[in-house]
Amino acid sequence: MIGPAFFVAGQFSRCNSSADMLYVRPVDFVDKLTEFSARERDLILGGNAQRLLKL
Repeated sequence: MIGPAFFVAGQFSRCNSSADMLYVRPVDFVDKLTEFSARERDLILGGNAQRLLKL
């Protein structure tokens, strides 16, 4: 099982994928995930990317 520390939410253009697997509002989708705590959702929505990019 992979924990929330390994997820990063982002937006990709439709030309990058041959299948329509995108969420129109990825932040809204993550915000509605009750399986994760508020802290874990914050990591997915920006904290992990900041850590990986050393921002």
